[in-house]
Amino acid sequence: MIMTASYLNNGELNYLFSTDSDFCAKFREDGYLILRSAVPDELVDKIRYEIEETFLSVDESARPTMSGIQPEIGRFQDAWRKCPSVNELAGLRNILLTLKELYGRDPHPFQTLVFSTPTQQPAHSDHIHFSSIPNGFMCGVWVALEDVTSTNGPLFYFPGSHNLAYMNYHDLNITKNPAHEEAAYQEYEARLEPLMLNLGFKKEVFYAKKGDVLIWSANLVHGGSLALDAQPSRWSQVTHYLFDNCVHYTPRLSDEMTGDLYLRKPIDILTGQPIASVNRSTQEHSAELQEAISERDSLVLKLSDGDKEHSTATLVLRDWSIGVLAELAEFKARDQIAARDLLDATDALRTEMTKGFETGKSLVAEMTRAHEAETLVLKLQAEVANIQRLQNELDALRQSRAFKIGRAVTAPMRILRRIFS
Repeated sequence: MIMTASYLNNGELNYLFSTDSDFCAKFREDGYLILRSAVPDELVDKIRYEIEETFLSVDESARPTMSGIQPEIGRFQDAWRKCPSVNELAGLRNILLTLKELYGRDPHPFQTLVFSTPTQQPAHSDHIHFSSIPNGFMCGVWVALEDVTSTNGPLFYFPGSHNLAYMNYHDLNITKNPAHEEAAYQEYEARLEPLMLNLGFKKEVFYAKKGDVLIWSANLVHGGSLALDAQPSRWSQVTHYLFDNCVHYTPRLSDEMTGDLYLRKPIDILTGQPIASVNRSTQEHSAELQEAISERDSLVLKLSDGDKEHSTATLVLRDWSIGVLAELAEFKARDQIAARDLLDATDALRTEMTKGFETGKSLVAEMTRAHEAETLVLKLQAEVANIQRLQNELDALRQSRAFKIGRAVTAPMRILRRIFS
């Protein structure tokens, strides 16, 4: 499925890339997505300029000392630390919105790789380097920083291969010696392309134009073609993304047979903050894993290489067993998420209870004040009644004294009137 940049810039991304659309279904079917002319030329040119000025055109003594910077082979890992344009491309809004619609979660870029030459890397799946529980919540976004032709090592991929089981060393019967892990990885790469062809997958090549984008899923088998030019140039940037609420780990450094996972603590290069991970002990569920593995090993057929029919049967058994492991891990991951949600809900309830307690205290204080006011009113009423009583007594006393005084005055007057009459 190929989309042009005009579709990415019309403000209707949530509609165009909804999870119910044929567009997303096509991505799930093929395992990759091509966005034509999705990155502006100005940004592409800026990335190349900053890489050249920072790492290529300076003396070795003046070159920044960083792990992963290898000018001699044209490989610049995590150049975003010194080149802001690399970080800008990793956080390009069009790409982030596309990934969010495809995966249903916020994407977080955690690693960048800029190449000035073709990688010519054998077939592989990014799952072996970066993976997640639940499976699939990781992807790569490759951007052409110049036109790519058949002569300068174009990318290749096997559409639909992401639907295979997630294969690690044990699934390919590769013995890993921790002291020589690189040898195991080289054997892994050597086996993968023949396996894809043997299973009937068709190899396709991506002839990109400057600014084109290729998004691939975690388990898509892909690589870099051999370059035909003597001194080829093939500028590109690939950014790897993880998503929230997963277990993030590296399969090639893990022992999934025992459940001993090499856990990652990825940082979002846009924010500098850790990507939300589900906490999980590396030894957790080892009993369940061992039980599934024992059942699987009892069913795996010992077959010779090249027997396609029996190889297919082995792959079916392997898919089933890996599915059991994935379901166990995913169940526990969901359990961890549910536990965290429960803790969050408990904290929220505790907050609400605290608010309720404070409200109750305020109400009690108001009721206390109201009771005190009522008591004061009753006291005032009693005082008023007492004053009224005293007033009545005073009035009665006044009336009684006036009567007596009146009698004392009127009696002599009557006598005098009699005398002078």
